[in-house]
Amino acid sequence: MYKKTTSVSFIVSFLQALSDLQLKALGPDLAAMVTSEQQNALNDKQVAALESAMTGSREESLPPEKYTDGSGKKIRAHCCKFTC
Repeated sequence: MYKKTTSVSFIVSFLQALSDLQLKALGPDLAAMVTSEQQNALNDKQVAALESAMTGSREESLPPEKYTDGSGKKIRAHCCKFTC
């Protein structure tokens, strides 16, 4: 059986390895599950990304080329082939 400290250190190592964009992509539910102890192990940019994820702001978490047509005009993403 694993010790609790082993699993905590694994999670901290995992979170530290994530990029800012990956942390933002966690979304509000998963970001809220990160403990203060785990947040303390992250750098300032990672903490800011995690806080951004907690607000649920999806547009901010995507690179501009993912939600614009290149000219800065926002495009609509479709989840299925039918439009409402």
